[in-house]
Amino acid sequence: MKQTFHSIQALRGLAASLVVIAHIFEHPSRGDPNALLLTGRFGVEIFFVISGFVMTYVAGEGAFSPGAFAFRRLMRIVPIYWVCTLLVFAVALIAPALFKTTTADVKHLVLSLFFIPAPDPQAASDWRPLFKLGWTLNYEMFFYAALLLLFWCRRRIQRSLILTAALGALVLLSFAIPPKASVLAFYANIALIPFLVGVWLARPPLCSRARRAGESSRWRQRRCSARRGSIGCRSSPCASSRRTW
Repeated sequence: MKQTFHSIQALRGLAASLVVIAHIFEHPSRGDPNALLLTGRFGVEIFFVISGFVMTYVAGEGAFSPGAFAFRRLMRIVPIYWVCTLLVFAVALIAPALFKTTTADVKHLVLSLFFIPAPDPQAASDWRPLFKLGWTLNYEMFFYAALLLLFWCRRRIQRSLILTAALGALVLLSFAIPPKASVLAFYANIALIPFLVGVWLARPPLCSRARRAGESSRWRQRRCSARRGSIGCRSSPCASSRRTW
């Protein structure tokens, strides 16, 4: 049965509101723009924590089907993201004056559609995709891919530890390589930390779910044993003679 975490939905609403507010007032007439950008970034971090939590909870205990997992993730993200990206490309092609640096570059379009980080043709330090707001999806897809590669893990703690070691190594690497210099530098980012926070926050509810499943299984076994005992008693010769009499 599909479980809904209402607190997760509330956090999603809060995160979305923070991001929207930051973008609305990204270029204020007065005030500190950095404070607004931090507000939006905080909303993004919440989204990343939620993603780490939900994906770990969905993967559950033991191995899972990589094909089914990948299909569900792609169907939730790719269609609307591709529509937005292609729309931005079309507008940049028809009315380029509406954008600051975005151009109708075919190579950038293809890389963006396949979630491959690349520098903007007009701004080498900007590694966001053609649809600028989609930069977070590059990290989302990277996390999904990392989780997908661990489909074979038979214990959730094993999967969590490997994810922590791998993504943690990338975070540490971010302090040793130049930022915004390569695809590796893009992914070697402290933005991966919130995903790991979500991964470990998912452990208590997963343990609780496993405990409930174990208790339910034991209850069913006892019930089946009681039924078998009852059937055996009814089918015994003594029981048969009593019914005849």
